[in-house]
Amino acid sequence: MGVSKLESYFKEPAKEYDLIVNDLKKHMSQPCSEEVVAYVDHITNNAMDRVWDQLRYRYEALSELEDTFPDKPTREDQQRYTRKFFEYTDPGKVSKDLQTALSFDELEADYIQFITSMSEGEYGEIFLRYRYPSPFFNGIRQGILLQINKLTNALKQYTDKIGQHALIMDQVKSDKQGKSIIKGAASVFGMMVGIPFAGAGVGALIGDDSETKISQSMGKVINGWNYYIDSFNSFLQDLEVHYRLAIMALYGGTIMRVNDQFATQRLTFSGLALLTPSYQLTITEQEKTEFVDWIKKTTHGIRNLLQYKQWQEAIKVSQQLFQYVKNNPISARLEIEDGKSAIYLSHLYYYISYQEALLEEYKNGHIDNFYTTTKQLFEELYLYILDSDVKQQGFHSMSELTIRFMKEALRRKKVKDGLMFFHYFIRVDERVQTYGLYIGERPESRAAFFEEHKSIVLIGSLLEDVFNLTIETDDEDDEDEDISLNRKQLKALINIDNSLAQQDELSAYLKKSYWKRTLWPWNKNSFQWIGNHKKKLIAGIISAGLITGGYIVGPDLYQYGKEQVQDWSWLNGSQETGTTETTDAPVTNYQITTEYANVRTEASLDSDILSVVGARDVLVYQDNELVDDEGRVWLQIENEQGDIGWISSEIVKVME
Repeated sequence: MGVSKLESYFKEPAKEYDLIVNDLKKHMSQPCSEEVVAYVDHITNNAMDRVWDQLRYRYEALSELEDTFPDKPTREDQQRYTRKFFEYTDPGKVSKDLQTALSFDELEADYIQFITSMSEGEYGEIFLRYRYPSPFFNGIRQGILLQINKLTNALKQYTDKIGQHALIMDQVKSDKQGKSIIKGAASVFGMMVGIPFAGAGVGALIGDDSETKISQSMGKVINGWNYYIDSFNSFLQDLEVHYRLAIMALYGGTIMRVNDQFATQRLTFSGLALLTPSYQLTITEQEKTEFVDWIKKTTHGIRNLLQYKQWQEAIKVSQQLFQYVKNNPISARLEIEDGKSAIYLSHLYYYISYQEALLEEYKNGHIDNFYTTTKQLFEELYLYILDSDVKQQGFHSMSELTIRFMKEALRRKKVKDGLMFFHYFIRVDERVQTYGLYIGERPESRAAFFEEHKSIVLIGSLLEDVFNLTIETDDEDDEDEDISLNRKQLKALINIDNSLAQQDELSAYLKKSYWKRTLWPWNKNSFQWIGNHKKKLIAGIISAGLITGGYIVGPDLYQYGKEQVQDWSWLNGSQETGTTETTDAPVTNYQITTEYANVRTEASLDSDILSVVGARDVLVYQDNELVDDEGRVWLQIENEQGDIGWISSEIVKVME
């Protein structure tokens, strides 16, 4: 938009403004175009508020001047009044005040600051390339000054008429008449008071030899006032329209030019926050379709290479894919499939390719290469990797790699090498604090996070409990939170350890943790398990006593204790006495019919959530059910962590 063209815009400002807005809507998304319009409105409204503040200041000064004018003024009072009146209504000062209110001096500086801030974003150097030059601002000033000049010219004509009229009245030598006419001029600039003295001054002078001269002079004053009022009303309407157009041409024009340049690179704005100012970019819809298709085909190809054990080729392709996506941060954020961004998916296959190759190296006895390359891999990982995503793609659990590495570190007497897993967490967390999480990178809860990285959680406990090493963490709440693994998680890790047939400190710690969790399944924050398992617990205590006394040995021990507990009515919440014949009823297992479901502390939707279970979890029916006020049937179940709670019968089914 050239300067000469800019000046022509002000001939039909409303029309030109609408054209720019329509262009914004045509080439940008609705949220982005609306953000530009809102930003322009924000600047314009602030400027108009400042204009009113300036006009109000002069009006209040003139009103005070009128209120303090004495009833019987001296000639000095009249001279002071006249001097102050023309000072407050000086067209040159009014024009300067309005230019100050419209921030003429700061207009270019504010724009440059805006461009500088926007240039710090992705591909932001384009903003510097399309910054408007100083002559452009001169064109804006001239366009707006036309409106100010119209007003100040009308004010000048009026004050000239007032001045001429005052000179005529000075010849009359009447204090009363002078007060009536000159004082009334304070109402003129007020614009809301009108001209109450218009007839008073002339009426007071009827019969005077100067009547004709005064009447003619007063008529000129009134005509000048009417012209000024018309100019003022027009000025207020036109000034806002012209100023809004100028700001839209400035900021909206820049955004449009930059967006056009982005389009040549198949990019577009996905979000704008111009008050900050900042922005986000995305690729065009056509590019997005092609990019998503390419990512899916490439990851499918990597999966095929891994299935055919072409490790080196799979690593090469996955590295190239990840580096390309990482170097294109706009495309990296795109969601590809199942809540996974492009960078997460490419990073996932980058990790999987290395993991599968490293497990093969370990299997083939290339332990040195396995060890050094695993260290290198975890020192380079850029994102969090979820174990569930690795297994979902049909590959080994991450625990297979981490357990093997830690056992090898123990064999080599390099226990501190196990800290690399936590350095990885800290490094990625620092990146997250700066740039945020990518789609798919992290599970919804801390409990889920520990499930995804259960082997690393175990390694951390091993290093702290057995080797007295300190695990660095940025989370102050970790010290107060129970992050111990449950029996199911520990059992899975024990199975991996047993498959390696290499007993060491890790093996012993795993078994110790498992039996500790079995005999003491609750955590330090909850003792609900005691109430839910009181029969089993007391039966175990009785059994332990019998073992100590040497009375009973073998598998009948637990059953004996259980039968003793059956006779203790206080455990069952009943005062009935007598013996009860006991038989073991068949166990009924349930699983949920949804992806996730809540287990609650009571048989009600209003009760607290005890735990969240997944579609693969086994829920053991406790032979107890209740019906709530809404007719909903609740089943009492035990989850895999040993917690007993209630779940709606509408979302479960009996396992085959």
